[in-house]
Amino acid sequence: MKQHLLGILNIAALVIVLVVCCVNMNARIVTLEERTKELQLKVEEHERSIEKSNERDKMQDTIINKLNAEYNSKVAQELQEVAVRNGVGG
Repeated sequence: MKQHLLGILNIAALVIVLVVCCVNMNARIVTLEERTKELQLKVEEHERSIEKSNERDKMQDTIINKLNAEYNSKVAQELQEVAVRNGVGG
């Protein structure tokens, strides 16, 4: 009878330990899920920031290309005028 009672106490202690472990693991899982959501939001924020930067870069490239084209056209026209004044070229 005494051994039977000890066996039941051992099983009860084991069950209590397992319940505590399960509760602890569940709490950790919830914490990790919350942290994962936070990190996902940060990643999405960074992705939006990168997209905005890429759009800004494209707009800047377009402006620079237009300015370069204008400058090159102006320089070519000035060179043509100089060549005509000097009687060089055709």
